[in-house]
Amino acid sequence: MTYERINQIESSGPDEVLSLICGILGGAISGILLGILFAPRPGKETQECMQGQLQNLVNRLPDPATEDARSGAGNARSLFLKTRANIETQVERVSRSLQSSKLAKAKIREAQSNEIYSENSFLDN
Repeated sequence: MTYERINQIESSGPDEVLSLICGILGGAISGILLGILFAPRPGKETQECMQGQLQNLVNRLPDPATEDARSGAGNARSLFLKTRANIETQVERVSRSLQSSKLAKAKIREAQSNEIYSENSFLDN
């Protein structure tokens, strides 16, 4: 577009914009009416025919989604197995940590009771 044409469009008044909108709507309505009047079959028949043709087209195309799903299923299984192994490892670590914590608490209690015992024995003497 040239600058002159852009300036003409920018300086268009509301009447010109309204005319443009009416023209677009009128063209769309005319196209729809002509399509309905000159259609070779009734609407339901045309829809069924178009659905059949579309289904045939889809059936002829290679299905990357199916291939992706097949390879994805293998990938998902390996991912599941890896995740399961990681979870089992983490559970073992947490279990060992809890056991160590319990052991440490028991040793602290034992040490505290030994200190109390030795303090009591000191006081008894």
